[in-house]
Amino acid sequence: MLQTELEREPHLIVACTHSMGLLPDRLMIIDVNPDSPHYQKVCPQQNDSNFFWVVAELPFPDVGDEPCKMNWIRSAINLEDIAKVARSHLVIPCFGSNKIYIVAIEGLSMKIVKTIESRELSMRDLSCPYSVHTLPMSGAPVHVSCLGDKNGHGKGDFLLIDRKNFTIRERVNKEDFAQFGGEFALQTRHNVLISCEWGHPRQFQSGLMLSEPFEQDSPMAEIASNDRNSIHTLSAIKTLIFPQNNHYGNRLNVWQISPGHLRQSIELDPLEGSLTTCVRFLHNPDCNHAFACSALGSAVYHLHMNSLSGDFKADKIIQLPRIRTSAYDEQNKEDGLPAMLTDLVISMDDRFMYLASWLHGLILQYDISDPFSATLTSKVQLGGLMQSPNSSRLTGVDSGEEHYHPSRTLLKNIPFRGGPATLQLSLDGRRLYVNNSMYKAWDAQFYPELISEGGQIALVEISTKDCSLQLAKEFLIDFKKVEGGPFLSRDLHFPQGDSTSDNFL
Repeated sequence: MLQTELEREPHLIVACTHSMGLLPDRLMIIDVNPDSPHYQKVCPQQNDSNFFWVVAELPFPDVGDEPCKMNWIRSAINLEDIAKVARSHLVIPCFGSNKIYIVAIEGLSMKIVKTIESRELSMRDLSCPYSVHTLPMSGAPVHVSCLGDKNGHGKGDFLLIDRKNFTIRERVNKEDFAQFGGEFALQTRHNVLISCEWGHPRQFQSGLMLSEPFEQDSPMAEIASNDRNSIHTLSAIKTLIFPQNNHYGNRLNVWQISPGHLRQSIELDPLEGSLTTCVRFLHNPDCNHAFACSALGSAVYHLHMNSLSGDFKADKIIQLPRIRTSAYDEQNKEDGLPAMLTDLVISMDDRFMYLASWLHGLILQYDISDPFSATLTSKVQLGGLMQSPNSSRLTGVDSGEEHYHPSRTLLKNIPFRGGPATLQLSLDGRRLYVNNSMYKAWDAQFYPELISEGGQIALVEISTKDCSLQLAKEFLIDFKKVEGGPFLSRDLHFPQGDSTSDNFL
């Protein structure tokens, strides 16, 4: 845990998408200062003791944008300067509309000052802008990862934005791109960028592609025919058990940042490394260690560089077991419900890594002081598919050594919907904020209650004594009853900085 005295985050800035797509998505600022008179209080317009206080919001111009990730247009050079950075603008890519918004923020005032239209991406044979990271050097461009070409086929490429005038900078090597794109991470001092691979956008924009139909006499087919609420969830689970490998990527791509060049592609196991969702470097700029997690394989990889050749190697250091369930595991005992790792964050002192297991409903803490050997130190249960009201037939059997029958997670006496999808950690490493929405089409498949009732943000507290995790049962941000909602909450950042915004030099 970081010992440096840092100001506690007073607000969360959250990108939200309308769960049903009926109204424009929006950016919200939420009061999370315990000393504020607004904190966790009743909104005057809502007779609901579980409402929270939205102190500012900015609706987007049109419907259907679906922002996923966002980030500040400037990065701190080092930890000492993290609170001094002028965080005045957010870059918000929109996966659904292929637009990118530049939003100016001053206090609680927000304004869209630039819109990069979809046609500008199409002109460069790009689509599906997803994630944003910024280099700390003056004059360096903002990098936005794109997952597709203009026709929706897979293409791992980047859009570069000038952070002074918000114009698009042309890439030097325009024909140098990866097969698939996704999240990425920067290691500024070593001039290295590592990107993940999702897959063909046209294959997962309407939900994860089903690999093969149910056998007519299989347990899954029988359950699906008898329980309409389970059919989409069960179909999605079968995709995760038997993924079509040509639909999803299984490589980690190593790039030279400047001038941009794809240096190396690390091929992972086609099942264990399929659909890598996140990659993060350690914060220490002297280190070249990074970690990546996969959704379909539920594995974590440690990446490290050979100092002589400059090549990276990916070692699998964590493999979360599938959970056997009586619903569809009666015939093949090797099948089971995968964890589906959707996010990871690293504490600012590089001691702990936190994983989000979206389907198992777990948040796991690993000690990575020795990056070659991660050690599980704590975990908490938060939702999960076994607790979903639309998956009542998926009763847990076991997960190898321990039985898995989780009780319903209640926060402020309200059930937590879905599972942990995305994470954000405070600078001091004491508060971990957890979103339950990943991507609308996937939400609808696995957790349809998110579409009908909206997203939520939970809080996990990290002990100052033994660094163990504890779920804050009296904290809940519920987007079900926001005016015009329900909304799904996505990426969130703090005005004073957090554990994922900056790339030190």
